[in-house]
Amino acid sequence: MKWVKNLLRAKSQEQKHPPRKFEFSSEGLTYELYRLKDLFLPEFKIPNIKIEVGKHTYTKAALTYYNQNRIILYKPYHLRFPTDYKSTLLHELGHIVADHTHGEDFKRYYNLLVERQRGVEEEVIPSNYVDFLFSKVTRHYSSRYYCPICRTVKVYRKRVNSVCKKCSIPMLEDMMFEGIEAIVPDSFKQTVNKSVLGRGCFSSKDSLV
Repeated sequence: MKWVKNLLRAKSQEQKHPPRKFEFSSEGLTYELYRLKDLFLPEFKIPNIKIEVGKHTYTKAALTYYNQNRIILYKPYHLRFPTDYKSTLLHELGHIVADHTHGEDFKRYYNLLVERQRGVEEEVIPSNYVDFLFSKVTRHYSSRYYCPICRTVKVYRKRVNSVCKKCSIPMLEDMMFEGIEAIVPDSFKQTVNKSVLGRGCFSSKDSLV
């Protein structure tokens, strides 16, 4: 059966690249990239990829220069989400071997990873396409204002002087508001996830290298 073959293949690759104590460094991330590649995509040929550690953003997980075979992973973001570096590495690898954008081939690449995940004990690939596609939103909205007439509500990352556009009056601050994390709207998630259904999977002959 197909899932049995996937499991045997994954066991073989785990022996080839056993997990080791992880260090968020260029060397540690490079080891992890090739370990995960052999675990999920052993038939793919990939170029020598340079991985760098970025230090200055909490809102972005990574950046890939596909024409340079160069990936930057941002440490501040991954300190907030310490287990996400694995899916981030495979996401960015997809921009090198599958699709430079988030187009149709990138969806096929994701579908292949989901298929392979069924035979891999180590949980790496999110079952939700949006979670694989986007960084987790880390902006915290600490202030909320409401219109006393029409009850329109607005949230901000800091205290502001807000005016209701509909009623043309100052909005009142909700002093009981404790803050929220920004999220991707559910309707958008459903639209994106539906768009990936039915896409074929990549095979080794589709590798760009």
